[in-house]
Amino acid sequence: MTGLFIVVGSVFAADLTVGNNTSERPYLDSYHNFTIIDTNHPATVNGNLKTFSYYASNKNPFRFVVVDELGVVKWVSSKITPAVIGINTFISNPVRVQKNWNVGLYFESTGTVPYEYNGAVSYWTPNNSGLPKVGDTIHPESEFGPSDTKRTYSFIATGTMVCTTIKGGTILDTAKGLISLGYDKWGYNYQANMFNGWYGNYSRPSTPVSGGDQLMMKWNNAWLSNQDCDGDGKLDRHLGYPTYKDSGAWLTNHASGTYISTNPSNYHWNLVGNYIISFVLGGTYNHNMTITETGGVLGGSGGYPAGSSSYSYYWTINSVDVTGDTIHIIWTYDGGPDATGIVTDMTGFIDSNGSMSGEWHDNYLGVYREGKWSTYTGAAVKVQNTCTWSDFVKIVAVPSTAVLDDEDINWTMGRSIIGPAIWGEFAIIQEVSSDPCEEFDLTNYKSGLRSGLGNW
Repeated sequence: MTGLFIVVGSVFAADLTVGNNTSERPYLDSYHNFTIIDTNHPATVNGNLKTFSYYASNKNPFRFVVVDELGVVKWVSSKITPAVIGINTFISNPVRVQKNWNVGLYFESTGTVPYEYNGAVSYWTPNNSGLPKVGDTIHPESEFGPSDTKRTYSFIATGTMVCTTIKGGTILDTAKGLISLGYDKWGYNYQANMFNGWYGNYSRPSTPVSGGDQLMMKWNNAWLSNQDCDGDGKLDRHLGYPTYKDSGAWLTNHASGTYISTNPSNYHWNLVGNYIISFVLGGTYNHNMTITETGGVLGGSGGYPAGSSSYSYYWTINSVDVTGDTIHIIWTYDGGPDATGIVTDMTGFIDSNGSMSGEWHDNYLGVYREGKWSTYTGAAVKVQNTCTWSDFVKIVAVPSTAVLDDEDINWTMGRSIIGPAIWGEFAIIQEVSSDPCEEFDLTNYKSGLRSGLGNW
């Protein structure tokens, strides 16, 4: 089967083949006026057959017959008289077939199209049983053993595969709900071959999660198509291949998220709050101080005396800088006897319990002053830092020539390693991870064979 192609609409056409080939074969049927059904290569998808090619060993008239998987006749061709002994072609109006339907032959006289004894089991009607009609069921003659019923006839029928698309509104998901265009409630966009949402929703839980780590997945049509071409009412997987091997299927996963560091040295201080600060200059002078945060910038205000509803001196914080356990605060007096405009500079350290202390200085009325300061009440809060992480993975379906190594860990080709085995028929060919905090056990890997998604 050929590859798939993205389209807009409800139906799309591609190759469809039923039957074998037109090679000359050694045997002809001795029965006449009977029907035989070849089951070697039934339709693997829904579609329309149009061209019937066959090898004729003589010019006896015959007809092609289409039956469903239960042997019910769905179509009988007009009478065909071969033009030559050899390869001939019969062109029909489109004949609609579904997955698992077969093509057979009705011989008016003895056999015209030759066969050989191999392949899948065929079944036929008794000798001189008559021309079948649409709706009849082909009941096989049962007096012959299995070795006589394995036959391959010299014909092949071709046409166009007919695919249903999501837009048509008939394709079902695994829970038998209709798949629609655009993103669903979990984050899947099947038309676009992608998922973009919360990690916990990739498995489509009955109640979608609304937070957590994030995940973006992208895939090609061989992994999961956005069409139904095999007629089962679901999106196709590895269409035209019995398994994922050799299908060229690929998937990428890009997961990301955040976590709270558990490293004792990976933290920052939250200073927002109310404090009483004791300034020492000959005596002790207690000031109120409130630190606020707006848009990530620390600021605030204060005044003296602490606890008063009407300050004698009041001031506005110009800046608050915190680096590790060190702190630097600059504030300016807004009012008070002879103090307006005076700038005070505070530096210090934050203790493990959140208390703060250090030195201050200003230039009061042209006189340089300095002293000690400390928090009398209030404390900074130690906060473990939030870390970010991401993990990008490329996954491909392995070729049929790939083998697992002795430990069943890696898929290999010859002496080259494709990558770690995952989900049976798949291998990881590249993984790129990032965790600046270095607390997640993440992996970086690149296949020694190649890391591109194509040509597998």
